[in-house]
Amino acid sequence: MLPAHRVRSLEIRPWNQLVLDQSAHGPGWTAFSKRFVDQHDQPPDLVAASGFDSARMLTLASLAPAPVSSEGTRDHFGWLDPDQEPTSMCDAVKARLDGRSVRLQGAASDLSRRPGQPPSGAAVTRLMSGR
Repeated sequence: MLPAHRVRSLEIRPWNQLVLDQSAHGPGWTAFSKRFVDQHDQPPDLVAASGFDSARMLTLASLAPAPVSSEGTRDHFGWLDPDQEPTSMCDAVKARLDGRSVRLQGAASDLSRRPGQPPSGAAVTRLMSGR
């Protein structure tokens, strides 16, 4: 916080933003959003979608033993294969019960477990007059 006389002298300054041109929705967003609106009479936010994805991933993780990592320890999400095409929960349950790898149709993300993307846009600060 700055005093008003110092704020007036601030220049407009752009800064990079994270992935402005890409929504944070996965391939399962549309179906999840429709079911959410039908049940709650309001659109979901990313917290709801993240919780939905987390619950489904925990369910799948509990269906079969976790694979062993290259270090010899259990990799509790080693069954999640980012290179596969996203699949429905029903097909994912069948695959996990058979011990196979899967990739869910994520609502909040694409569930690829890959790093985020570099900034794709810029935002600008400006002085807003107070009341």
